Amino acid sequence: MDQLDGLRKYADRLERQMGRIAGFHTVELPENVTPDQIRQWIAGLKAPKVDPETEDYIDLLGERIVPYLIEALRDPSFHTRKLGTGLFADCPLERVVECLERFAPPEAVPLIAPKVEHEDKDLRKAVAYVLGNIGTDECIIPLSKALRDPDEYVRDRAVRGIQSAIEHGRGSPAFRKAMFEGVAAMVVPGCSCNTEHAAECLMQLDRQRAISLLSNPDYFQTKNRELHHIIEALGKDAPTKRLLEIMEEVKPRAQADEYLEDYVYATGLVALAKQKYFGIEALCEDALTWKVERIVEAAADGLLTRADLMDYGYYLARLHKEKEWDSLTKPQQYAIAVGDLYHDVQNGGLHQYYYNSFGNQVRAALEGCKAMGVPEVAEIIHQSMAVFGKDGPSEDRGTRQEQLESLSERQVEELDRLSKLFYEKDVQLYVEGARYVIKNRAHFTDKSDPQ
Repeated sequence: MDQLDGLRKYADRLERQMGRIAGFHTVELPENVTPDQIRQWIAGLKAPKVDPETEDYIDLLGERIVPYLIEALRDPSFHTRKLGTGLFADCPLERVVECLERFAPPEAVPLIAPKVEHEDKDLRKAVAYVLGNIGTDECIIPLSKALRDPDEYVRDRAVRGIQSAIEHGRGSPAFRKAMFEGVAAMVVPGCSCNTEHAAECLMQLDRQRAISLLSNPDYFQTKNRELHHIIEALGKDAPTKRLLEIMEEVKPRAQADEYLEDYVYATGLVALAKQKYFGIEALCEDALTWKVERIVEAAADGLLTRADLMDYGYYLARLHKEKEWDSLTKPQQYAIAVGDLYHDVQNGGLHQYYYNSFGNQVRAALEGCKAMGVPEVAEIIHQSMAVFGKDGPSEDRGTRQEQLESLSERQVEELDRLSKLFYEKDVQLYVEGARYVIKNRAHFTDKSDPQ
């Protein structure tokens, strides 16, 4: 059961983090918070395991916390070795830097910039993001080092930080020019310092310059291992004729599920759909018959994109936040419940799904699977509900967690067996879910039909 305990801890921590992002907390900030209280909460970041309430208080303080975090950066007691073990091992300084991520305070630059050369790659990763997000000219030199870091995740966090700065309107022309040149080196054919979001970042830094660069045959070619990222970043601006030629060239290897050709073909389908290419529906329908999961899912995304419904999930999320569950239409309830089922079971199996709040809507997910025409998945869900007895799992999360605790080893193994069966059918669920949304488009958009 140790594995289950670890899963529960991971699920709880992930849910708390997502809750903070969504604005949900387990505590309320006291009135008239004193500086000493704030320092005490920040001192809690030095504990081997940080109290979730401490994290909530720090989050609730908003920008008021920044001067105290800057103070902590100067405090040698935060500059210690990693605490904890395994996945969640980190050092106090890393935790402080991570708390600064959403604020981008320029006064932090001289204090954290030297850490881009620290031996701890996780600290370098946190620092790289914050420097990128701050986006001042003082960040150019240390960020340039981070973009060349030997660790892929450090480079990626630097790029993601730069993207955040651009999205928030930060970054002088000098900063953007320097970062463009540093990031552009990552998409050169044969480069060993690539990162997933480089091409996307270039489009944000200077769209026209990036289109010209990335569409160049020297970059837009099958020998470039970053080609799928380039196609994804260019999207509707990808050179159509050359893209079709490349897709035809890689098609045999993509059908054989060869890496990276499968990625190239998959991103190509979605790019052509964004361009409203006249033959995209035929290409997508053909790809839906393949045995390559990534391409089948991309084909479904292509059909959604062609129908201007690729963002239907955001539309549903807004509706779900604004309305009570019972006021949503049945198609909307089914899409939300099935979507939560799909993603949470993929992430951690049926046990995690029932442990999390997503399991509250399992009955809607069951009916949704039936409505979408995936009876095999519906039967898997039905059998998983039967594990809990004749009344099935409770709709109350706390009660359902108690039910999970009382399951026998054999019942837990049955949930694991059903999870494996689900994984064999999840692509079919993804495809039929997309078709269901397109068929019932009036429930998933406030836009008129696409031309």
